[in-house]
Amino acid sequence: TIDSDIVIIHDGARPAIKQEYIDACVENMEEFKGVTVGVKSIDTIKIVNDDNVVINSTNRNNTWAIQTPQCFDRNILLKMHEKYKNEDATDDCMLLEKNNYKIPDHRSNNRTHVIKKNTFFRSRRYINC
Repeated sequence: TIDSDIVIIHDGARPAIKQEYIDACVENMEEFKGVTVGVKSIDTIKIVNDDNVVINSTNRNNTWAIQTPQCFDRNILLKMHEKYKNEDATDDCMLLEKNNYKIPDHRSNNRTHVIKKNTFFRSRRYINC
């Protein structure tokens, strides 16, 4: 409802979300102003410059692929959207990060993403299409 204190954002790329991920995010909202779900990166992530030359490598132990759901304090999220409305952000967590809010992530093992053709057919089984 419009009077809710918590906003839960979920993208359509992972329609078969587990209830436990939603529950974990909401439960952590008692302590934090934003919470997300993520999976540990199995890839080495490289940072490149404008010429596509590698300038740095991330530490895989500290690299997570962030997913949804993402839960936020409604009032803070609205303020961050207003404050950063002219800046690029790839997800809503980035808006709170810009103001030094701590955003913990719930550890997920969900690597299914329906945008990829090979996982689309697997996902259809879960949603009975």
